[in-house]
Amino acid sequence: NAWISSSSDNLWAGLVLKLYEGVEARFGPAYAQAEYQANMIACIVRLLCGIVGINIGVLLAVSTDLRSFEEESTARYEEGVLFVDDLAKQVAGISIGVFSLLTAA
Repeated sequence: NAWISSSSDNLWAGLVLKLYEGVEARFGPAYAQAEYQANMIACIVRLLCGIVGINIGVLLAVSTDLRSFEEESTARYEEGVLFVDDLAKQVAGISIGVFSLLTAA
C-alpha cells in the first residue's frame, strides 16, 4: 500500500521484503536457508580475516616499537658512556688541579 509505505525507509523495507518473498516463492525455502548460511559463513570469514589483520598490525607495531626502543636505548647508553668518560676526565683534571694547589701551598 503506497499510503502505508509513504516514507522512504518503509518503502525500501517493503521492496526488499517483496523481493525476498518473490525469491523464496520462486526457488523455495531451501534457497533462502542456503543464502542465510552462505551469508553467515561470509561474515565469519570476514571476522576471522579482521582478527588476523588486527593481530598482524599489533605485531608489526610492537616489533617496530621494540626496534626503535632498542636503537634509542643503545644511543642513550652510548651517550651515557661518553658522559661518564668525560665526567671522569673532568674529575681527574680537577683532582690534579686541587692536589697541585694543596701541595704548592
